[in-house]
Amino acid sequence: MNSVFITGTSTVGKTHLANKLAASLGIKRVGTDAMRIEMLKDPLLEPWVNFYFDKDKEQFLTTTTCAEKWQKLVNQSEAFWPTIKKNIEAALASGETAIFEGVNLLPHLMKEIEIKGVVLSATSEEDIFERLKLNPRWGKEEKLQRLEAHNYFTCEGPGFLVEAEQFGIQSFSDISAAEIELRRLILS
Repeated sequence: MNSVFITGTSTVGKTHLANKLAASLGIKRVGTDAMRIEMLKDPLLEPWVNFYFDKDKEQFLTTTTCAEKWQKLVNQSEAFWPTIKKNIEAALASGETAIFEGVNLLPHLMKEIEIKGVVLSATSEEDIFERLKLNPRWGKEEKLQRLEAHNYFTCEGPGFLVEAEQFGIQSFSDISAAEIELRRLILS
């Protein structure tokens, strides 16, 4: 079996799919969100761990351009990359098959590690909004959730799709199709 990764837009089901595959195939799941605890201890990374939480969410979402928002995610991911890469390499060195998942596994970074994976994107802004209502990220207010959904769909989504195409990683908005491809990659 082969280790794989899942990355893509926030709230699209990366963790859900990784947990499902890990359980059904008996493999390890490694999520990058858990690595944030380690990164909080590093004074250089702590501002990036808390970057979005330290912002006035409504102001950030309404006054920052999509290009700036995508660049912030890229900058955060690149700051996290040495820690994430070290954790991925340690998991791979154990010889255990794993599925790695997280929003910070940007395709341009994952090209440094010789595993295959997929990019997940949302089918619609409304789909993201519905997921945020069930699992709020930045707030429970509907107005803030709508702004957040708009950001993920119109800013993050296109950024991931451009990188997926640029680095030859398949992208999926249908989680069932992504699951089929990941199973194929794991079992091939």
